[in-house]
Amino acid sequence: MRKILCLLMPKLNTALMDECAQHSFLVEPLNDQELLLDLSSFNKISSIVDRISKVMAIEGNEAVIGLAASPLLARLAAHRSILPVTKERGCRCLSRHGVKIVQIPAGKETEFLEKLPVTEFLPLSSREQKLLMRRGYSSIGELKCLNPSQMRQLLRRDTMLLWQNLQGLDYTPVRGIYPADRISYTCLLPDGCSDYIRLQEVCREASQFLAQELEHRHVGFHHIRLEIITEPGSQLGERKVSQSCYDAIRLGNILLRLLPSDITAPVEEIRVFLHDLESLQMKEMNLFTQRQEIQLEQRHIKRLSLLEQLQIQYPDSLQLGLSMDRRDQILALWDPWRISWPVKIQE
Repeated sequence: MRKILCLLMPKLNTALMDECAQHSFLVEPLNDQELLLDLSSFNKISSIVDRISKVMAIEGNEAVIGLAASPLLARLAAHRSILPVTKERGCRCLSRHGVKIVQIPAGKETEFLEKLPVTEFLPLSSREQKLLMRRGYSSIGELKCLNPSQMRQLLRRDTMLLWQNLQGLDYTPVRGIYPADRISYTCLLPDGCSDYIRLQEVCREASQFLAQELEHRHVGFHHIRLEIITEPGSQLGERKVSQSCYDAIRLGNILLRLLPSDITAPVEEIRVFLHDLESLQMKEMNLFTQRQEIQLEQRHIKRLSLLEQLQIQYPDSLQLGLSMDRRDQILALWDPWRISWPVKIQE
């Protein structure tokens, strides 16, 4: 079962985020006031919640922790304007070091959403909340009576995801984007998955997301870890690359190679961790040799992609050659038989 925390306070600070990063790789600051933390890998999290609430209490401001089985419900619990004091509303209110903790126990999601006001349901925009209030819908329990087609006609947008959220379902992963020296991605498979082709598709989807995050930060990685979580346990694979990797194709090939082929139990979750991030060096473009440099870079990327695919098909059968030293590179400029492709002198 997932255990997601939403930390809500007037201003997030580095001390709090560092404390969260000590317990999980999946730390996602949403804004200056909210932070999501995935503690699903722990059986008992009471001691961790106690340490986090102690750090939050040092600030002396109002702070709330929402605890639930999904990011959406954790955020709804933290944003609850009128904190309940009984269990009849599907949640319970605790306190640690003066920090309020609103927990939605497993199986109580529907009961919690039944009386939740429409104005507090985060997936709805302010315009949609006002529109629903004018139509006479004041609580989520009343809105759940509508089917996706009726909601689509009412809100004039695709409402399939919204309909799932109204039922208390949210499979959105917590992205590990803090601290800045690592990036994490997780994909939850609620019913378990034994289809190897589907697992390969998940790895490709992960590579697309991670490549976008790497491009956004202008960095590449040198160390990657893939963790496959099943009911009996977990399988871990990792690899270090000599050259910084940042493109989705090469990243996807590495993940496919790390994906074990001897999975005997249904996979419940897939996690990918990128470490040893390196900033990409930006340089000015030479207008006279721009086409040639682009062609050389495309050939280099294509060669790396082909090599990754060959290593997947023939594991432990290929080995990269040694890089040329400066002496051989200088001699290659004068001896055409020494090397047959353009050489770039190392400085």
